[in-house]
Amino acid sequence: MSLSTGMSAYEKIEQLEELVYVDGLTGVMNRRYAESRIADRIVEFRNKTGGKFGLIFLDIDNFKNINDSCNHEIGDRVIQFIAMTITEDMGGIDFVARWGGEEFIVVVNMDDDKYVGAIAERFRAALEKLRVESGKEGLKVTASLGVTMVREDDDAGRLVARADSYMYLSKKSGKNAVTAG
Repeated sequence: MSLSTGMSAYEKIEQLEELVYVDGLTGVMNRRYAESRIADRIVEFRNKTGGKFGLIFLDIDNFKNINDSCNHEIGDRVIQFIAMTITEDMGGIDFVARWGGEEFIVVVNMDDDKYVGAIAERFRAALEKLRVESGKEGLKVTASLGVTMVREDDDAGRLVARADSYMYLSKKSGKNAVTAG
């Protein structure tokens, strides 16, 4: 994306923000945006100007095998389909961000951990049905998810690390699962 000389200052700022905060492959927010927004949400939560929220950490199962056995173009397509699938129904969701590689973060505007867990389960089930064209047949994709709610003593790093640890429990339990705590 290049900045046009005929643009207003406001339009240029909007384009620069997009370059800084949007993941180029998927069109969802990127890690830089997620870190900043999560930190802001925690401050709002502590100051009682914002409500409690949940965080979902999603990691595509066996992604290295997808890249190795198919190719990186197929791997990119899988990442794009995942982003598209989890952003289709944004009800109750603050934002979706690509955290890195094959990982995504979803911040949910709810104070009920069961509701946040239900959203994660809905994502898992939708991804399990997903088939990505990879030549002869559709490639099956699954993901492991970790779910947690913000706590008073959290900072962004601690909150994400806890959700990440629950995601790893989903991996250890056989993948294609949601673990909440």
